[in-house]
Amino acid sequence: MIPKKQNKQLVLFFTYGVSLAIWEKAGTLGRDARLYQELQKHNIDVLFVTYGKSRREKELADRLGISIFYNKWHLPTFLYYVFLPVLLLFQSYKNIGWIKSHQYIGVFPAYVYARLKKVSYVARGGYLPTYFFAKEKRYSLRRWLKYIFVSIDEWIVVKKATVICLPSKEEEEYLQRKYTTCCPNIVYQPNWVDTDTFFPLPLANKKKDILFVGRLESQKRPLLFLDAYKKIGKGVSGTLVGTGSLASTVSDIIADNDLSLHFLHNRLPNNDLIPIYQSHKVYVLTSSYEGGSAKTVLEAMACGVPVVVTNGFGLAATVTDGYDGFVCPPDPDILAKKIDLLLTNESVYTRMSEHARSTSIQKFSMQAVLKNELAWLHNY
Repeated sequence: MIPKKQNKQLVLFFTYGVSLAIWEKAGTLGRDARLYQELQKHNIDVLFVTYGKSRREKELADRLGISIFYNKWHLPTFLYYVFLPVLLLFQSYKNIGWIKSHQYIGVFPAYVYARLKKVSYVARGGYLPTYFFAKEKRYSLRRWLKYIFVSIDEWIVVKKATVICLPSKEEEEYLQRKYTTCCPNIVYQPNWVDTDTFFPLPLANKKKDILFVGRLESQKRPLLFLDAYKKIGKGVSGTLVGTGSLASTVSDIIADNDLSLHFLHNRLPNNDLIPIYQSHKVYVLTSSYEGGSAKTVLEAMACGVPVVVTNGFGLAATVTDGYDGFVCPPDPDILAKKIDLLLTNESVYTRMSEHARSTSIQKFSMQAVLKNELAWLHNY
């Protein structure tokens, strides 16, 4: 009897300190695991290496149908991180084809394990740690130690990875500028959206005008969004979803200006956002920078909602200005003008709504991203 050919295995190392339980708590478990569930349907076995310490990790992995290695010894997180490659060597994992790190934080165990197993090391990322650190401008001893830690990770990715997955050329250009020489094998792989779950409803179902979803922190510039909102006029309605250090300021501005803006001071599970996107006409994101293709922008576009975004790092590459949305400078007058155009010009709105939906299917759907993922996996 001819033995059955064994599937190759992809080992995914989670970001330092992250577990399936954390994904579940954030409401992103299904979304973040979906790509790897799809890969298993194409004869690629997947193993998640996480930092979870409880049996809940195994329960969640079983629910997803994915194998898991987690910190069942309840070691301190850093100790587990240091000895992770050695711990994995004691396991009988066979036919490993690729080692992949999920983000550029805590990549050292993934790189070491790939060297020990003599297989390709794949670094996925959109969140560039050194770029974010420079933008955040919050300095302390702890922050500087973290900066040293993530700088080493980023250097390993740039200099030692077999393949780097980036959401757009913008991130590649940053790495090339910073490090001069970079890994020659770069593939572009954006975030993805489930276009079957996130889908449009007719315009008649859209009861509100403007939507903003995001952390209420300076990076997302919610106060810029409110400045633009105030300039559109009293006849508009909208929703702001998010939580963060600027929440009380946001609440005060809404109250002081008597804005017709429903404030959902919460972080909602991913699927709970679907009816919210579907009931709004325009989505606005005013971030100064993003870690790759912003997921909320992709979700809004999949729901046929034209988007108005600022031209911050990681945003402009997702939206085609004048086609499926507008890309604007961080100017409240210009933002208000573009939002108002979408709300008042039905032909422009209809055209951009259709284009937003088609872009999400062609570039950011599960099917499109899966096709890209399988292509580069088979090349390396």
